[in-house]
Amino acid sequence: VAQAAFYLSALAGLCFPVLRPFRIVSIPMYFVLMNTAFAVGAVRSFTGSSGRWKPTARTKLPRDE
Repeated sequence: VAQAAFYLSALAGLCFPVLRPFRIVSIPMYFVLMNTAFAVGAVRSFTGSSGRWKPTARTKLPRDE
């Protein structure tokens, strides 16, 4: 029951931004978001689709010559 209340308060924080200043909502929401981000990053890393940043091609400016 406590775990369900924990996740419901996190969901309430995601659905209703006006509730986010309250710790009873913000702490579970932060916990759930951080664990979700970690899980997504771990899956992407292990599957090889991490989507690494690739630098863009640069053009030389006249002042750089």
